[in-house]
Amino acid sequence: MNPLLIKLGGVLLDSEEALERLFTALVNYRESHQRPLVIVHGGGCVVDELMKGLNLPVKKKDGLRVTPADQIGIITGALAGTANKNSAGLGEETPYRLCWSVSGRWRQRKRDPTR
Repeated sequence: MNPLLIKLGGVLLDSEEALERLFTALVNYRESHQRPLVIVHGGGCVVDELMKGLNLPVKKKDGLRVTPADQIGIITGALAGTANKNSAGLGEETPYRLCWSVSGRWRQRKRDPTR
């Protein structure tokens, strides 16, 4: 069975009340459904702050970040380091084990540049 993938965006991560409501809903969901849950964090705001601090441009197309090859390492560090660390304590009060990790398990498709 394919997992239900939930992405936590920056706005949600900044609201304790919203996170509490989300995790309550997820606990209720798990009590009545067998489908596994996978929760991933966003980090666009962390990346934007870092890029601003480094005086590097942030380019977006249709609201999506366009990352130059020479910035991949910087952005990966922000997401795998800062954003992951900031997310590590989320959901500690739930009866379910959460594991925050960085892995190559999820595949990404390259975005169509003509869109």
